Amino acid sequence: MCKKRIEDAAFIKGVKRAEWDKETQQLKVVYVPSKTSADKILTAVAKAGHSSDKITATEADYNNLPECCHYKTNSCNH
Repeated sequence: MCKKRIEDAAFIKGVKRAEWDKETQQLKVVYVPSKTSADKILTAVAKAGHSSDKITATEADYNNLPECCHYKTNSCNH
């Protein structure tokens, strides 16, 4: 669930590939710099409720995640 949500959120215009690794909790993205930027991608992921080191999801966006995906409480097992 989390993997798909993160990858789907990152797949904005200009992104060619987005892959999130659960074990490393790293998102790898291939994108066209003339069409988007890392900040725009991270903002889209944060809007889906998932924070990064650079951009934090709002509490409202985080709270919209399914209960099982609330990573701040360590209850997420996806």
